[in-house]
Amino acid sequence: MFIEGTEITLRNYKQIFKVCTPDVLDEIRLAILDNTDILAFINICGTDNFKLGQYRLAVREGVSFKYLIPGITGKTITWIRTCHRQHINMQCLERYIRGSKLTLSPEMFEYIVQAVSLGADISKVDFTDVPEKTYKVICEGLVRKYPMWLFVGYNLSERYIRLLMRGLDLGIDISPCVENVYTEDKLVYIFANKEYSGILKHITPKFSLDSIKVLIQASKEGLDISQLLYRDTDGYPVYSEFQMKALLAALRVQKLGILVDDVFDPKLSDVDMLEKLDGYMNQNIDVILQADLPS
Repeated sequence: MFIEGTEITLRNYKQIFKVCTPDVLDEIRLAILDNTDILAFINICGTDNFKLGQYRLAVREGVSFKYLIPGITGKTITWIRTCHRQHINMQCLERYIRGSKLTLSPEMFEYIVQAVSLGADISKVDFTDVPEKTYKVICEGLVRKYPMWLFVGYNLSERYIRLLMRGLDLGIDISPCVENVYTEDKLVYIFANKEYSGILKHITPKFSLDSIKVLIQASKEGLDISQLLYRDTDGYPVYSEFQMKALLAALRVQKLGILVDDVFDPKLSDVDMLEKLDGYMNQNIDVILQADLPS
């Protein structure tokens, strides 16, 4: 290493860098012993001897200088060194480096590099579109091979993304839940009944939990739920949760071949629906008794 034409040696480095802390001087001494030029990094590290040490080791190991820019953290350099040793392609990181500056926060870039060092494929995610509140879970998911690009571009919370990851674990198509955000209790119930999670393609978050329970119960009984899925232009179901409970009984009766079409009228109250249904059941009491309908 040379500074202003003067070679830096073990005899003079303490005098040349007399303003540096003892820990930083130790790193400079090691660089001299290793014949590793870290002159470009001494000032930008200030008193951070750990960061300077990581720069020194990275230079000694032959890491490309295009990744050793000033704004990164010491831990970032550690992960970059890991990628270099394991021959991991780091080209995917270059989109976040503009000249000698980062286009992301140093903390965010550190997490991304760590994910790459752990085998994550970040090529399908543009982290400039990822909010600070969720980049950690996005990186974590990529390391675990989840298709985290599905969640980019939406204002989702970390907790909600983790909930959707649970759905992915169960093999559920969670794509309808990305643009339309459901409350946790609804998704937990649907995920607990994953065999019937296909209803997500036909409902909206404006269906109440009780309505969803009716739909799943009807599906379990092999009933045709298509009439219960009608909704208005705003996505609200045309039937209230109370009406749906009444219509569940109507579907059971309908499955026996008893015509109860006029019960399916959103203008009727749930009480009116049940009264109409009782009339049909009384007319077909023998059929009902033989069927042993669920209560």
